[in-house]
Amino acid sequence: MPKFKELREAKGLQAKQVAETASVDVTMYSRFENYRALPIPCDFERILEALECLPSDVYTPTRCGFYRTQRK
Repeated sequence: MPKFKELREAKGLQAKQVAETASVDVTMYSRFENYRALPIPCDFERILEALECLPSDVYTPTRCGFYRTQRK
């Protein structure tokens, strides 16, 4: 999930500032920060620009697939 909130707080910005700079509705941006919605690609790019960060700063790589359980 995107780490918008952590990045925003680390830069000392308010959610309203990021939303306005990215031309995204403040309510919608709040939903992105609280993992209630995912931004469409064009909104995502504008938020990255507003936060002055890269996609790799926002997403943490996770392992996909099935995990094998160990038998005892």
